[in-house]
Amino acid sequence: MGQKNKFLYYSIIIFIIFLLTGCKKEQLLKIEIKYTLPATFSSVPVNCDIFEYAFKNIIKEKTLVDKKLLKNADSCISNFIQLDNSVHVDTRIKCFLVYSQKTDTVCISSAGDVALNGKLVGNEEKFVAFIRDQIYSDLK
Repeated sequence: MGQKNKFLYYSIIIFIIFLLTGCKKEQLLKIEIKYTLPATFSSVPVNCDIFEYAFKNIIKEKTLVDKKLLKNADSCISNFIQLDNSVHVDTRIKCFLVYSQKTDTVCISSAGDVALNGKLVGNEEKFVAFIRDQIYSDLK
């Protein structure tokens, strides 16, 4: 085997290893949800950073760990389209997406606007409907 062939062979092996290890999507382990009731009013906008403080006496909590539910949520999240602008949505639902190596924060307004780690996202309708179903289903 010549020098060129050895280099090509090792390059292909390294590339395959990179693909197998580097491109693995992190698994969603759980979703911790903090929320207010749908008609909760505030005289000033409540951004994601002060959500827990502003609604400290009325926040409800729910944690999703069912693998089927997490898979459904993950498919919705993977369809998010990151928009350019940072934004503070008037938050009524705050979700912590817990992965093995990180935790992302999703804030949802009563109008359905969504921010992922402080950045506005599009294509979020299915995720908002999914989360609302999980937390408000007993109100129907």
